Amino acid sequence: MVHYKVEGNMLKIQDIKEKDNVRTIREIFIDEHFSYAYCSTCHSLQRTSSGNITIHEWHISYLASRGWLWCAITRGRDFSNVNFCKNDKPDEETQTNLVLGYFNNKVEGWKIQE
Repeated sequence: MVHYKVEGNMLKIQDIKEKDNVRTIREIFIDEHFSYAYCSTCHSLQRTSSGNITIHEWHISYLASRGWLWCAITRGRDFSNVNFCKNDKPDEETQTNLVLGYFNNKVEGWKIQE
């Protein structure tokens, strides 16, 4: 397990068990080598992208509303770089967790409104 800290344009990574094991990486290196289309959410992207965009589970209405889907699609500058991924055989545990998460969020929202 590691602990990391951003210092200016550098990322300082320290091993929690071995305190002397510290590495420093330039932020641009992380952006160039570890920023993938599947590592951002539609809302966290907050800008248009010239790279590839992959939209997962677009066909499940309680996960992706039409408004959210439109927002996700318009994050791309070129529609040919927008990819849609459909899992026809999701595992049961993942599906259960998604449904439970959806309803838990609904209940919490109702509690806040009351």
